[in-house]
Amino acid sequence: RTGVATTDAQYEQLWVTSGVTANRPSVDFETEIVVWFGAVYGSDCAIRMDDVIVDLEWSLVYGEFVVPGNPQMCHDDANSEAYLVAVDRAVLPSPPFAVQLGRGDPPGGVPAGRTIVSADLWAPGSTATDAEMASDPEG
Repeated sequence: RTGVATTDAQYEQLWVTSGVTANRPSVDFETEIVVWFGAVYGSDCAIRMDDVIVDLEWSLVYGEFVVPGNPQMCHDDANSEAYLVAVDRAVLPSPPFAVQLGRGDPPGGVPAGRTIVSADLWAPGSTATDAEMASDPEG
């Protein structure tokens, strides 16, 4: 799953939705937005997020996830890992753009796997409504 926050209230909601229990760090919403990547992997697999990729050509923001070792040895269960990352507004694609877990399309029938952002978020402190940051209706 994915999500975006442009205000502290939206950020607080993403934090709760993601299930993170640590203290929520502050974010400067004048210059940044928050992006949530909710990855799911099998147990016994270490996973890490190495980078947030902003692909201007394809209007995408996605995570670069790494499963070190032998991913074929992972169990078939599903365990979530939440990554909430502050992203500089200046690097965002022009609207509309998509936020998704990886470069490839999310599986069909999973609208929460891609968030479509239709608002222009470059301006300092600009915000987007929930309707302007919605799950992909094509998902």
